[in-house]
Amino acid sequence: MISDPLLNDYGSTRPVVLLGRAFSGKYEVSVVSVKISEAMREKLESYGISPIDLGAKFLFREPSVMWFEACLRELLFTSNLRRLRRHKPAFSECKLLSLTCIIGVPTDIAYGMGVVSLPLKAAVSELPLSYRLAGNALRPLASYIDRKLIIGMTNSARIVVACSSYCASLYGMLKIKVHDVIYPPLDCDFYKPVTSRPSADYVLSYHGKETRFSVLKKVADKGIRIKVFGAKLSQVPKYLRHHPNVELLGHVSSEELVALYSNAHYVLYPFSDEVFGYIPVESMACGTPVLTYGWQGPGETVVDGVTGWLAHDDDDMIKLAMKLESNGYSSDIRDNCRKRSLYFDIKEIAKEWSRYL
Repeated sequence: MISDPLLNDYGSTRPVVLLGRAFSGKYEVSVVSVKISEAMREKLESYGISPIDLGAKFLFREPSVMWFEACLRELLFTSNLRRLRRHKPAFSECKLLSLTCIIGVPTDIAYGMGVVSLPLKAAVSELPLSYRLAGNALRPLASYIDRKLIIGMTNSARIVVACSSYCASLYGMLKIKVHDVIYPPLDCDFYKPVTSRPSADYVLSYHGKETRFSVLKKVADKGIRIKVFGAKLSQVPKYLRHHPNVELLGHVSSEELVALYSNAHYVLYPFSDEVFGYIPVESMACGTPVLTYGWQGPGETVVDGVTGWLAHDDDDMIKLAMKLESNGYSSDIRDNCRKRSLYFDIKEIAKEWSRYL
């Protein structure tokens, strides 16, 4: 498997780690990346996976900026591909699964997890000025990545698999032929309810580049208590940082996150653009319903009225939040959430991938 910079096991690198773990007992599995952190090297090896670190040096350490830097190097110098060729892995004896566009090597299967330019355009609109300026500056590069690297990755693959139907539609706009849709996997043995009596005295949300912060503020303005997790507090607008009904938790551990999901009344997930969205699936795995929009990735994973509520727009989301605050919801919904999440469990997703291995 060929991966984005493998610094952690969430986001775009989670499928690499979970699929590698699932297949390491049946196949010899290697993971190739331009950069693998020591913690991830140890984790891969503990699963019986061989890590191949191409040893690239980066100017920046922030993962998303590192990814753009790797893209730029590949666009200008094909340096990532040349590093891969110097390692001389036995491609003829392997089945190659690429989960990244930053190494332009022909593969058997390309797993597409979205495009860059459209989400970037939508995501920066509510971020602080410095992020907006950086996002707008990077958009021309992002558009070029879409045209050059992503199209190159998919056109050189025998099979193209998209991470959601929404992702497949984006690829259709780029004239990329998608053969199948397989959702990213989740470890539902880890993400599971940790209490049978959740406190349900707060709403949980997330802050990131895709968050619609204005909606969080409008919900909090109605007197609804919101806990918000996420690593980059600098992304949060000033009008939320001191809001009396908003508690910013910053980065939390995976164990803390499971407890937060399990005890939340529901998860509020207003987003600007989301090709899949792990947060709704993680929440459902912990037995907690999700209030989000009825489109893009979350519109595919959350079942309206069964495992959560799909809003038509911002105003509808606020109305639904107020209704949930006043009336609550049936206890059956928590059971429904857990059952729905198992559709995305690594054991089920691995079965879908086994058709191509």
